[in-house]
Amino acid sequence: ELSDSRRARLHRRIALALEATSSKPDEHASELATQYYLSRSLPGAEHGIPHAFAAAEQAGAAYGSRQRVEFLRIARALAVPGDRSLQCEILQRLALAEADALLVDDAVSSAREALELGAGDDPARGAEFLAELVWGLKDAGSRQEILDPLVHAGRELAGERRDLIWARLELGDYPVEIIARDPVPVGRWCGYRPEAVRLARETGSELDYARTLEVMEWTPLEESEALLGRVRGWSEPWARIHGLGVLARILLLQHGLLAAATEAARELLAVSSEAGSLPGRAYAEYVLAHEPLVRGDFTTAGATLDRLLAVVERLGPGHRLRFSARVVQALL
Repeated sequence: ELSDSRRARLHRRIALALEATSSKPDEHASELATQYYLSRSLPGAEHGIPHAFAAAEQAGAAYGSRQRVEFLRIARALAVPGDRSLQCEILQRLALAEADALLVDDAVSSAREALELGAGDDPARGAEFLAELVWGLKDAGSRQEILDPLVHAGRELAGERRDLIWARLELGDYPVEIIARDPVPVGRWCGYRPEAVRLARETGSELDYARTLEVMEWTPLEESEALLGRVRGWSEPWARIHGLGVLARILLLQHGLLAAATEAARELLAVSSEAGSLPGRAYAEYVLAHEPLVRGDFTTAGATLDRLLAVVERLGPGHRLRFSARVVQALL
């Protein structure tokens, strides 16, 4: 049986041989990253980091966020302790991937470590990173008390700038004034800052526009229908998922238009399933559960609720759908 040191040298020889014989190292990125990881006790292990980055992108595209996280964790393990800049880059990539994989606590931990290492030394890049992370965590179902410090840190880095990055941070906030906490929490929606909404809609992407929509914001029916038409014309899947998710609930909860809400939810379910969005699927199932409930078809409603609960269990502990699912469950 090989000793640990001989095993490490064997893995390093395999890595070097692969690099020497391959004209396209990216085709073997996952194997190269793994071989460098298994020989990380030897000098030069940091040469495996570009392979880990490439493998993370390939794995994320082919298999999903969890695999991307694994290769970015390999990159973190290969980093030289003294290279703070590279460590920050790895941790920022890792935090975003963990949020995308619904690993909320891990993402927050990685982000805090990145900030401690100096991720905020470049205020513009630091603010951009935190804005992206806040929205990733928000979609994953992070509790607002976890998001608030990250939004605050992003605002500190943004300073006096009033641009798209600032708007993204503002829209990542949840402006609710708490009126009472007992026996149940009661709050008043204060609304997003109008300047942030304007900047996101006029200078941002389709996803930025989608994130200006909020079910807590009263939206007249005519405006809701116009927004639905806009969302249906978008080409970016994640923007359509977010927009359809909000508007389906607005049609249902604000206007009581069950048929229109159900139609939007079916569209949402289709695009979410194709894109692999768990929150999108959950919002679709939540809206779709109402139609059989109204008809008195409790068998179909129960099956829809089971699908909803199965997805919601994979979301973060603070996701608003956890409460919504309990409401539907109470109606059965």
